[in-house]
Amino acid sequence: MSKRENEDGVVNTISRYRDPRIEEIFSPQQRLSRFDQVEIAAVLAEFGKDDERVKRLIEALKNSPPNEERRKEIERVTDHDLMAYVMQRWEILSPELQAIFHKAKTSFDIQDPADQLALITALDVVIDDLRSLMEITRNQGLKYWYSPLLLRTHGQGAHVGTFGKRLSSYFADLEFAQNYLLYARKMISFGKMSGLVGDYQNASYQIEYQALKMLELKPYYGASQILPRSMHAILASSLTVLCGVLAKIAEDFQLMARNPRPLIQEPFKSGQTGSSASPAKKNSIKSENTEGMFRLALGDLVALLQNLITKEERDIAQSSVERVALIDLFHISLNALKNVSYVMENMAVYPVHMLDEILEMCGTEAAEAAKEFLVENGIPRETAYAIVKQASHNAFNFAKIDCLDIPTSPQEAELFYRDYAQKLHEKPDNIRDIIAQGRLFYLPTVNVGREAIKDWNTLLRGIFADQNVYAKWEKVFDIEHIFASQEVLLEKMREGAIKV
Repeated sequence: MSKRENEDGVVNTISRYRDPRIEEIFSPQQRLSRFDQVEIAAVLAEFGKDDERVKRLIEALKNSPPNEERRKEIERVTDHDLMAYVMQRWEILSPELQAIFHKAKTSFDIQDPADQLALITALDVVIDDLRSLMEITRNQGLKYWYSPLLLRTHGQGAHVGTFGKRLSSYFADLEFAQNYLLYARKMISFGKMSGLVGDYQNASYQIEYQALKMLELKPYYGASQILPRSMHAILASSLTVLCGVLAKIAEDFQLMARNPRPLIQEPFKSGQTGSSASPAKKNSIKSENTEGMFRLALGDLVALLQNLITKEERDIAQSSVERVALIDLFHISLNALKNVSYVMENMAVYPVHMLDEILEMCGTEAAEAAKEFLVENGIPRETAYAIVKQASHNAFNFAKIDCLDIPTSPQEAELFYRDYAQKLHEKPDNIRDIIAQGRLFYLPTVNVGREAIKDWNTLLRGIFADQNVYAKWEKVFDIEHIFASQEVLLEKMREGAIKV
């Protein structure tokens, strides 16, 4: 992600992709205020709220908020940011209060709990925005539940479903991502005040427990000088999975938006331009940007996974990475959520184009059901498969020009285009009729001989001579039955939760 260096010297996301809520949470002043919050919890846990020194300490800190500019002046001498904060706070405290402020604490007894609080707050912002997107997706799914759509696997038409069904799959993926984020929230709700190397020398696990309880954190028994960075890895992984789910949805949006017959399109404002060269284009810029966000998230995740390595009880190698990558991941996730929410809520949907795609499948969208019908009516499964395959190839052969007629000049290319355009208006055949009427024909592109095809046609005509069989066959190609099979998914969408 494009980044810049802010006034604190920390490299962060450029303004194009920054979220103001995350900027506020991780601002230098908020960070220092969290340090105060942790220090106060520590003295309250050790000395109690009724201790006069504690009362005066809290009042002094409240009346004189942390001074970031002064802290930076001190850091230029100490080359230690947390110690610079402590020394800046000592400047406003009497010797008596200095004695209890930061008592028997190492830097990360303060910094790790404070940073965990920031991560939890930022994660809650992401979860809230995700839940808003889930509600939008649910509403759109219910709205388009009965809009038939050709569902695809490997880019090929599989069978007819509905646009609402596709949206319900997105909803389920988003809920899965939400569950992972909630798990990550539990995994980062830890702190430590166990001293220089985590062994409670000059520290107290009882005081630690009480102080962290005030901060709504739990002690991590087994910390070194710092909390294990596996916590950050889980958080980063959950945010990256969210970005991946959003990228998956965005990829589908792009596929469905292809002209000349889009199924959906991103909202296009009246003054918006799609291309500096072509006035006709409506580019899927929000969806494309979302895929880019996922790539950036993967880069930050790799860096944070490498932070799992810490030499013995502590080294500082992970510090620079988490100062940048963790904050960056929140900006990335929220930008991706904003993109997908905007498109999901405001997309243009073209149900008629969806029907056009189904009709152009020439009945092959029901190929699986057709095969099973033939098996049920006495045709061996292997033969039934081969018959439906032959019929499908026959149906798609109606407007094909011999592949040998490849144009070799501009003039031939023009004739090729006109000839094909004329044939394209011919009514396509349909596997429903080809099979029921026994009209399979030989194709050199399918490894079935003419005699076998002749025998199949005779067999099919015999089966479908029975009008009851033919009536049941026609129902195989009706789309009404798909709604009954999806009823359980519709109910889950109405409830607003698809369990995964």
